Amino acid sequence: MLARERYLRLRKQRVEQIILMPDEGENTTPYFAQTYEAYKRDLMVEPGVLVVKVGYACDWVERRLQEKQAQVDTFTFAGNYYSLPLISLLSRPSRLELLMEILETPLPVRDDK
Repeated sequence: MLARERYLRLRKQRVEQIILMPDEGENTTPYFAQTYEAYKRDLMVEPGVLVVKVGYACDWVERRLQEKQAQVDTFTFAGNYYSLPLISLLSRPSRLELLMEILETPLPVRDDK
């Protein structure tokens, strides 16, 4: 997992969101939160982090990121892998844009004839 973050940093590739599907039990350094901080510092960006919990997962990575005030969202997946609804989470660059889209969606109107 960490090799990809280092790769992004060394290539100076900017991203808006990082998606993790870990068991969250990091057991070697550098830990993700440390790598994330270095990525933010070197590229002057602050991508959101989406932690997708599949099966048994603790909250180690999530808590470390929250301690560093990173924007962290979690999604606990407990269903059919073919229906994993990540597309809607990936299609919006920010929470604000998602909120704006929700608020702009007209409410259904009942036809009382």
